[in-house]
Amino acid sequence: PADPDITGKSKLAKLRLDYNKLTSIPTQIMNKIPDLISLRLCHNNILDAGVFWNILEHLPNLVRLDLSYNKLRELKRQKAQKISHECLKQISLSGNTISHYPDSVDFPVLKSLSLDKNQLTSLPKTFAKQHPKLEILELSHNKLRSLPALSKAGEEKMYPLKNLTLKLEENPIAPKFSFIVFLATHLLPSLSESKEA
Repeated sequence: PADPDITGKSKLAKLRLDYNKLTSIPTQIMNKIPDLISLRLCHNNILDAGVFWNILEHLPNLVRLDLSYNKLRELKRQKAQKISHECLKQISLSGNTISHYPDSVDFPVLKSLSLDKNQLTSLPKTFAKQHPKLEILELSHNKLRSLPALSKAGEEKMYPLKNLTLKLEENPIAPKFSFIVFLATHLLPSLSESKEA
């Protein structure tokens, strides 16, 4: 275990609290571990969306956050102002029952976001702008019927963010989206080559 410094704050970098019966993490504890870079809270009983927002606000150096397989139903924020987390690169919210993804937070360096096995029906129109560096987006086993344009801000085209791996299995949109991707990557280029010939 990490020793606290003279201010009473710990130098702890990684914390695993998975497979317990936790419903929250006291703010006082988070304030004592500001250098934390990895937090695993999967397989607990966390229901309150406030836990998610408190983590973002009180752990500014966090790089990996795992809140998968809890009891989160929504991620609505009580405060009106938008926030930005500058360090998070990996977030897992798999296996909850989340029906709404917030547009009130930006993750400028996030690489991987897992939202599979939830109850999502849509994503915010600003989703691509909120996650400009996203490379892996796991959305399988939801109720998605449509997606916003997953393109960089200002580009009006339905083409994924650069290098994005998108997983959509077991969604109402999946067959339709797969056909569009097939057209974009196989048929349309072939037609274009035929015209040039």
